[in-house]
Amino acid sequence: MPEKEKKQGFNENEIAPEQEENAFGLTVDESRQAHLDFLTSLILIGVCIALIVTCQKYYHQQLARRIVSTFYESTGFMPTIFALFLLVMAVSLLVKSLKYGGVGKHCRQIAASFKATMQSRTFWKAVGGLAIFAVYVYVLLGKLSFGVASFIVLLATLLYTHIDGKVKTAVKMVIIALCAVVGIVLLFQYAFSVPMP
Repeated sequence: MPEKEKKQGFNENEIAPEQEENAFGLTVDESRQAHLDFLTSLILIGVCIALIVTCQKYYHQQLARRIVSTFYESTGFMPTIFALFLLVMAVSLLVKSLKYGGVGKHCRQIAASFKATMQSRTFWKAVGGLAIFAVYVYVLLGKLSFGVASFIVLLATLLYTHIDGKVKTAVKMVIIALCAVVGIVLLFQYAFSVPMP
């Protein structure tokens, strides 16, 4: 190969400009997943804005009831700080994704991949996991004690994600869920004196 072509091309060990190494040292083609980054960034921006607005509502409610006098005393202070950091990262992800195509191109790619996503077993497994946690937050918490509700949901999640039909596996999951919940309760409720919901 002539030297001129060598300078213009890439060696086998080099990474092309549109590729990057992730935290695990694996080469990732940024241009192929740019539409997913675009979608993720929009969702995160929406969540962050909703969280900040909700925290402001909490602050004004607490202010009206004279529970707090300044924002940093409010229960919404730390979530707002985390949301602002996440918002900055989400915007940077959005800007990065737009380097590989405009909004229209990303929307077309998302629409094309939607059908494949709906047929993916992994996707529906994730939806099932989210449904379990929705039951935990909106049904079990408040009606059962934190420890019992957390044990039920953690066990259900472990069994749901590791179904193999073996009794030995089920027993392991029960032990793991029980140890995890007992550890959390002992650590926060007794060691740190944090009241459990």
